[in-house]
Amino acid sequence: MINMPQRIKVFLMGLGLILGGWLLVFSSFVGAHSDSVIFEKAKTCQAKLLSSKQSAKYRHQWEKCIRLYQKYVASPEEHPFKEEALFRLTELYLGLSKSSGKAQDLKKAEEKIKEFEIKYPDSSYLSMVETPPKKGRGNISNRQKITLARLRDVRYWSYPDYTRVVFDLSREVTYSQEKQSKPERLSINIDNTQLEEGFDQKLVTIQDGILTQIKAIQYTPNTVRVMLDLEEAADYRIVHFSDPDRVVVDVFGKPEVLGLNRIVIDPGHGGKDPGAIGQNGLTEKEVVLDVGLRLKDLIKKNLGREVLMTRDRDVYIPLEERTQLANGKQADLFISIHANASPNRKARGVEIYTLGQATDSSALATAARENSMQAESLKSLDSVIRLMLADLSIMKRLDNSLVFADTTHQAFVKFLGKAFDVTDLGVKQAPFYVLMNAGMPSILAEISFISNPVEEKRLASRPYREKIAQSLFEGIQQYILRNSQDSRLQTSNTIE
Repeated sequence: MINMPQRIKVFLMGLGLILGGWLLVFSSFVGAHSDSVIFEKAKTCQAKLLSSKQSAKYRHQWEKCIRLYQKYVASPEEHPFKEEALFRLTELYLGLSKSSGKAQDLKKAEEKIKEFEIKYPDSSYLSMVETPPKKGRGNISNRQKITLARLRDVRYWSYPDYTRVVFDLSREVTYSQEKQSKPERLSINIDNTQLEEGFDQKLVTIQDGILTQIKAIQYTPNTVRVMLDLEEAADYRIVHFSDPDRVVVDVFGKPEVLGLNRIVIDPGHGGKDPGAIGQNGLTEKEVVLDVGLRLKDLIKKNLGREVLMTRDRDVYIPLEERTQLANGKQADLFISIHANASPNRKARGVEIYTLGQATDSSALATAARENSMQAESLKSLDSVIRLMLADLSIMKRLDNSLVFADTTHQAFVKFLGKAFDVTDLGVKQAPFYVLMNAGMPSILAEISFISNPVEEKRLASRPYREKIAQSLFEGIQQYILRNSQDSRLQTSNTIE
């Protein structure tokens, strides 16, 4: 046996302790990351389940989603979305009990509701928890004792590729939808609602190639039904907004097969809205406009695609008009460019966003700033996002947006990361208003922190802006290449 000198033994022991400590930290990080992945998988599972009547018929489909949420809720790690996860788990148990009609499923749902009320007595989700049906004449719960809302008006606007219908309401409501074929009809049942006095079964004739007419009736004493008669089968999206309360229904016409030929670049802020301002007075609106114009030149020169700018000078454009331009022009891609900011002057890095529920508190804060909203007010959009995720057509667009975000993120790592010491903050999701109504793959790029003195100095320089524009261009180019490859694969796998 070879005897090692005492000094080497001590060194190896110390090295073992250091590696062990790093392994512990790494495993903790991986554990936290894997939990977040489980939560995203659970939400996706639930969205697909609720969007498919066929899947909802099978018990194992419900149990698959339930297991994912249970795994996330049971994790020993502290996560910001455990409250939401338990609420979603409660929703699934209630849904399963309705689907199966079994007493044990109803009992489990009641247990989960009780667990939620004990753990989160002040939760805003409590008002959304449905009371399970009771046998016999039990007492009506407080949640069932509600004042009926009023449907005050039905309005509509026709666009080249979609028709928007708005239901004006007296307060927030819940609703469900039904799709009917032959004739094609979309019916929205608005719960605990009555028609405003004098409204009385409104009928609106449209005939715009997408909708033929809209009819609102008092379907039951406590339910209003609004029926949208369609020219042909169509995709649709339903979103609730507050202040004032209204339900917005977008019904989409038959899309043209265009390829990825028209790209909209949206430099954030502008005019009276300077966006974030650095310590040395550099404004976000000036930086992102310059980067956007550089990106436009790169696309036209190298890809030959049509490029539209939401603004090409220092003017203020409301958020809703930015995606209206993209939708009205039937754009194929939408990219919104912004510079990040934080009260923490040390915060730095590049991150790419797609539409979704906020992945963390910093993502929520970023969305609140870009939306010009308080973080608390922004949380109400999460319920809107949840409803959107239940729409299969929207899910497809969001999936494509994630691919677009991934190619852009990789391009930033490749181009900007090699030339500058840049912190990679990855791909995230948040409820950005400017992305909500985009009818095409869309992302929002936070190109650096203008609040960080080092990054503000870089953002003021032409070489850094040019490198950012090149990174965004490469992300778009790689997405187009990947999309064309996917199309060829789909074509080659088609059975005649």
